[in-house]
Amino acid sequence: MRHVGSFGLRHGMAMLSGYVMGTLLAGWFCCFQGTRALAVDYTATSVSGGTWQTTAPWSVVPTGSVNGYPNNVGTDVFDVFIPNNVTFDLNADVTIRDITISNGMVFNNAANRTIHVEGDAVVDGIFTTQSSLHIILDGTTQINGTVQLLNGASALNNGTLIIGPTSTGIIAAGAAVGPIGYTLRNTGTFTLNRASGANMQNFVIQNVGVFNVFQGAETQITSYTQTAGITQILGAGGMQGNNFSFQGGTLMVEGSGLTGSSINFAGVTVEIGPAVDQAGAVTINGNLNVSAPSTFNYDIGGTTPITQFDQLTTNTGIQLNQITLSISFINGFIPTAIDAFPILLGNNLNGPFANEVGGLVILPGVGQFDVIHNQNSIVLTNFVVPEPSVTLLLGMASACLLLRRSAPRRLVAQGVVDE
Repeated sequence: MRHVGSFGLRHGMAMLSGYVMGTLLAGWFCCFQGTRALAVDYTATSVSGGTWQTTAPWSVVPTGSVNGYPNNVGTDVFDVFIPNNVTFDLNADVTIRDITISNGMVFNNAANRTIHVEGDAVVDGIFTTQSSLHIILDGTTQINGTVQLLNGASALNNGTLIIGPTSTGIIAAGAAVGPIGYTLRNTGTFTLNRASGANMQNFVIQNVGVFNVFQGAETQITSYTQTAGITQILGAGGMQGNNFSFQGGTLMVEGSGLTGSSINFAGVTVEIGPAVDQAGAVTINGNLNVSAPSTFNYDIGGTTPITQFDQLTTNTGIQLNQITLSISFINGFIPTAIDAFPILLGNNLNGPFANEVGGLVILPGVGQFDVIHNQNSIVLTNFVVPEPSVTLLLGMASACLLLRRSAPRRLVAQGVVDE
């Protein structure tokens, strides 16, 4: 069968029952109420452009080819619109341009297969994968229903993935990690926007893009790793998991923040509060380890904690010597010598900051704070603006040191002589 245009079967017809060879070049192909099964030839039925649509609850749809259901023989991939329940037996990789799932869609027999969605995806119903299936998302994916990644299935988001406020989210069951090594890897933009949080308890997440968690309740995961990009955890809920590892990029966090048995900062910039240049507070519950140089950025715009200056609270100890303390004054505020800012609360806050010298943190060209190390808090106070003459002398000393280090050197028999 060779068809150009539209093709449909209605009311109780057995559609393509048996081995059928055919090509759909354009238009759309669909079946309507009553159609129950599709049994196509594994290599002969093909599509090149157009839309493949079903409005009936198919029981089994076997497929086979290197490029999808049915076999894609052209340069274009195809669209899929699924308003009712469909079960696919996936015997090869799939490439789809756009997909809409209004009710239910299940992929079986999909071990180590890949579904590549090059365009947009909308999930209003339930999308279920099994057997280590790997999904690649390049366009905009809106999840208003549920996506179930079962038995080690995984997803790679290169585009924009949004979990809407009415969605039940993404669920991972069975083996948490399949052959890909993660449940969700984000290189694009991921946004979770649910007031009740989300249960992603079996998820192993890798982020190098933008990962947004905007919600009022806690989101549960298993493991989270960031090597680049930005993670924004904004709202009261926070994230809870076994392991968090921030090895680069930026963490912008407020509210309940992070709760985990192991939380590691290694080369990350931490922004406290809902936005840059806006004060806020964050709580970190768990074993916080700063294992490589990281920067904590604090905004100070007044003397009231949380609403006017940033404050971080932790229930465990922190070694401070890997943390560079960065201070920004906001809203035109300049502190006085008697103002005090408890910026860090917790137990066993050990050691000076990486940029703390003699109990002072110097803000070049701005001033300096005394750093008071109490048993359960770190307080900045006694802010001093340097006199112009002091600033000039410091500048001259720095210039002389730079000239000395950059002066040419020559070797002589007795050793090294500066010229």
